[in-house]
Amino acid sequence: KIWETRTGKLVKTIDAHADRITSVAFSPDGKYLLTTGHDQHAKVWDVQSGELYYDIFYNSNNWIEKGFITGDGKNVLLISDDAMEYYDLIGKKLVWGLMDTSSYRVYNDGVKWRHRFHAYDMSLNGAYAITANTDSSINVWDLKKQGPPMKIREADAEFFGCDLSSGGDRLLSFASDYRIRVHETRTGKTILSLDTEQRLPLFASFSPNDKKIITVTCDSITRQCRLEYWDAGNGKREQTFDTPPGVITL
Repeated sequence: KIWETRTGKLVKTIDAHADRITSVAFSPDGKYLLTTGHDQHAKVWDVQSGELYYDIFYNSNNWIEKGFITGDGKNVLLISDDAMEYYDLIGKKLVWGLMDTSSYRVYNDGVKWRHRFHAYDMSLNGAYAITANTDSSINVWDLKKQGPPMKIREADAEFFGCDLSSGGDRLLSFASDYRIRVHETRTGKTILSLDTEQRLPLFASFSPNDKKIITVTCDSITRQCRLEYWDAGNGKREQTFDTPPGVITL
């Protein structure tokens, strides 16, 4: 369903998928709407008419978790929990598909298993995609080179999530070691580390202009959540809002 933001009026209803819808995203100009689902399809809709513009069948053998449209509206990135596919939206064709083959593991009984993605993001300019993985790493994918990903690891830390700056030059990670880090995307080097005061990080994101960082952390004993704003340039804490236990849901 599409609503008018100012009035809340229902504008259009689209019968989009045969199974559960997993993500929706507008193109930057608002012309198209991307929907993804458990039916292994991603669909691009003309918002004005409600007509289907492009129906994509996801070639990997899993449902699509998240879909992104690049800032110029020319490409679509689809991510499942073990692969991703990059499409030319104008030419309506697959550009390439990627898997992290380094994450394969073969056990003694011969069973092959792959660590999976549990968080993901794409820079608005379409230069990079990142995934947080169950092997306690973050993959950085250069979408222009189409090669294997660069891996970021921190000793004794399991990454909970990740976020890319709009410009794609920096990425955020938050992990089980109570640290929220800012990395240089191209090299993976940590350039800032935010002190959460031993509070478990639940969320971290750049502001739309990349000048601020917004975080949510939780006291593991009292379950009190804290919303904070940081300067993304120097990592200094600017504002703090403590909430009663359990009032923030992400």
